[in-house]
Amino acid sequence: MKSLPTPFPATSFIVKRALAFRSENASRRIRRPLLAAEMSDGTLRFLCLAVALLSPRPPAFLAINEPENSLHRDMLPALARLIIEASRYSQIWLTSHSAELAELIAAGAPCQRYALENRGGETRIVE
Repeated sequence: MKSLPTPFPATSFIVKRALAFRSENASRRIRRPLLAAEMSDGTLRFLCLAVALLSPRPPAFLAINEPENSLHRDMLPALARLIIEASRYSQIWLTSHSAELAELIAAGAPCQRYALENRGGETRIVE
């Protein structure tokens, strides 16, 4: 199993069955494993994105809508690294409201970026 990037230092994740995670954290503050039901929405969202992006059988095309939602800002670099790695094997179509995430991805992988704006009730590509 591939290890997850750094937003979870000193933590290992054990997958027992589909969508069931258990976190074993080496932190002294938490002395027992955490079940998925005890994790934050952001942590669960990151884990689900990691599962999709680290697939052992990557899809030819992967669409991801606003992956930064519910994530702490400090997790964006790790998310960008996952997306960059996945882009080696899959074509990725990603929408985001996070300029920071877009910059991190563009710095690590070739990509075509489009900015959109709403003008008079119409969504348009910004030239």
